[in-house]
Formats: sequence, C-alpha cells, structure tokens
Amino acid sequence: MLFCIAALVGGKNGKKRSSGASGRPRVRIDHPHLIDSDDYECPICGRRFSRDRMSCPYCGVRFTDKKEDYEEFDEEEDEWEAWDEEEGL
Repeated sequence: MLFCIAALVGGKNGKKRSSGASGRPRVRIDHPHLIDSDDYECPICGRRFSRDRMSCPYCGVRFTDKKEDYEEFDEEEDEWEAWDEEEGL
C-alpha cells in the first residue's frame, strides 16, 4: 500500500518526476574582459559571479550550456584604443 502511494505521489519507483521546465536549456552568459577578470551571468536570476561554474552560486540553477557576450569586451577595446591615440601610440 505504501509503495502505491509513493508511486502515485513521486512517480516511478517513488522518484519525483521532473517538470518539463527543467528540460529546457539554461545558458550561462560569459562576459570576457580586456583588462579585468572575466565574469559570468545567470540568465535566471540575472546576478553575476566571478568563478567559472556550471551552476549559479545565488539561485542554484544548473546550466546546460554557455555562450559568450563580447559587448563589454568590445567597449573596453575601443576605450583602450582611444587612450593609445591620446598618448600618440
């Protein structure tokens, strides 16, 4: 009797069934930088962190993939080139 209740509540063999939402990709966003250390962003909670991890240290979501966002890198590179021009290099 207890096994039947556990199977109904928790799924096959008493294990909890995962929802369909957990199967969708969760892509970590890598932010490379020209001068500073790279940082990483969680697409779920939006917070950034400094260690290269495949789970968010704030909300705990596990990432299934990663992509790089070079926008800040390009801005830093443009700023670096502008400084060189001012110095006459």
